[in-house]
Amino acid sequence: MDKVKITTCFHTHTARCGHAQGSDEQYVVSAIENEIETLGFSDHIMLPNISEPGMRGEFHELEDYLISINELKQKYADQIKIHVGFEAEFDEQFVGYYKKLLEEGKIEYLILGQHSYYDPKLKRMVFYSNWASVDQRPAFKAYTDRVIEAMESGLFAYVCHPDLMMQVYPEFDSFAKKESERIIDAAIKYDIPLELNLGGIRTGKRFGRTSNRYRYPVQEFWELVASKGAKVIIGIDAHAPKDFKYYRDFELLKEVVGHLKFNLVNEIELYSAKE
Repeated sequence: MDKVKITTCFHTHTARCGHAQGSDEQYVVSAIENEIETLGFSDHIMLPNISEPGMRGEFHELEDYLISINELKQKYADQIKIHVGFEAEFDEQFVGYYKKLLEEGKIEYLILGQHSYYDPKLKRMVFYSNWASVDQRPAFKAYTDRVIEAMESGLFAYVCHPDLMMQVYPEFDSFAKKESERIIDAAIKYDIPLELNLGGIRTGKRFGRTSNRYRYPVQEFWELVASKGAKVIIGIDAHAPKDFKYYRDFELLKEVVGHLKFNLVNEIELYSAKE
């Protein structure tokens, strides 16, 4: 992978989610200082009738989030482009809610972070559990199915950390290859970028049964992406203002995928552009 200067970031959280830190304005100031030209806020989406402290903000914080980001958009208009969106899971129960946010112009984009799904009683269900004792293949397939459904929906600008399931799947075997190819082929079919995520690099190497590896990216997955020519976007996945000093993370990223040539993109299609 050639040396890349990151000038856009569409994967940015706020302290409202409970696992990020810093004020909204501190993110903007840091992004400007680190020569980010376009900044998209995409905190974990607040969901009606769901409270998940430490995972996402409360639903009543939605308006505060929108007001704050839009005020910053105006305040710093001469220094940086700011967009407002969310990172969200695809779930049929929330499609109407997502569409309303987009169609009413309250947000400009969604990015897919398929961490979980919800049962009919709105209980959060993760796709994975203890990889050391549980067969993860059914969960991996369910994850892949849901990601493909999300791409088909036309609601999402790109797929965050598409190799997420490999954080619990022990090795990149033939099954993992098949499921990965399904995701990559769908991304090509629907012309949706896949995100090389720097957040997984920041957590350090500790995943995998047979050898230490980063949470993501997983080299074998991205070798398939490169060979197939799917679009790729680099996501800082900022959880603190300092994360815009991404240079160390990017150097570590090159340890995993530096030998690959990607079809890199730097921008996303905002929802308003589709109308």
